[in-house]
Amino acid sequence: MIMTTRQRPILISGLFAIALALLWVPYTATLNLDKFSISASAGYETIFNRPSNTMCAQSIINQTHAFDFHAIQPRCQVGIDTARLVLTIGAILAATLSLFLVAGESQPSKTAP
Repeated sequence: MIMTTRQRPILISGLFAIALALLWVPYTATLNLDKFSISASAGYETIFNRPSNTMCAQSIINQTHAFDFHAIQPRCQVGIDTARLVLTIGAILAATLSLFLVAGESQPSKTAP
């Protein structure tokens, strides 16, 4: 199958969107307590600049409204939310593939009457 001129920008845009999704990733804040842990979204940030423990503690407090900031800050950890990242990349791939296939369909030829 040869790529058409209409498919090329779709493929480039999809690859660019995936690159952005891998550079600007979702983070999750996790508070590890003795018998359980609490997780909350810590927002999006670049892969090179992860959110701090302060942001982690603030995310947990915003979700639960039940903890003291200074008590949980040392026990809070931030990590990449791989589930949201995989879903984001999957959605980009699905949209790119469907647009790529639709753009590759041959146009009906115009026949003269």
